[in-house]
Amino acid sequence: MPTTPEPTRPRGDPVSARETYVDGEAYTYLPDEDAVRYASAYEHANHEAVENGSEPEREPVYDTVSFERWGRVRCASVASDAVAETTAERLGHDELDASVGITSRGGVPTVVVGRTVTDDRQGSRVSATEVPFDDLVAAAPRWVDVTVSLASREYETTVPVWARVFEQWRA
Repeated sequence: MPTTPEPTRPRGDPVSARETYVDGEAYTYLPDEDAVRYASAYEHANHEAVENGSEPEREPVYDTVSFERWGRVRCASVASDAVAETTAERLGHDELDASVGITSRGGVPTVVVGRTVTDDRQGSRVSATEVPFDDLVAAAPRWVDVTVSLASREYETTVPVWARVFEQWRA
């Protein structure tokens, strides 16, 4: 069974990212509530017609979330995109041959960039992300300073980044 390095802080220089959202498109700022309205789901508006062969018509179901929570979530998403783009660029690739996702460490949104290794039950390598783990650690930024804005509000935070190996086994 291979040895997996513990999650490691990358050594690449930190980066900054900024995203501005247009109020009223995907998100609507509600100033009286200091909240954001967004479509959380879609439901059929013409279920019976669809059963009879018509195209589905879907209507959004809206929810609201505090601006602070919305900002934290959007910042993590923007940071994830920045990590993928920056790491690929630093490795000299058009796209990153590694996974990038969002998790939480101690309640703090965190980006994880990972190398995936797949072995069979006998321990033989079936597949692996091409980029070596040490190269991934050297290229990925240590953190991302992120600002998101909606309407006249801004939310800023620093999103930490971790690198790790994801091991999986195939039957």
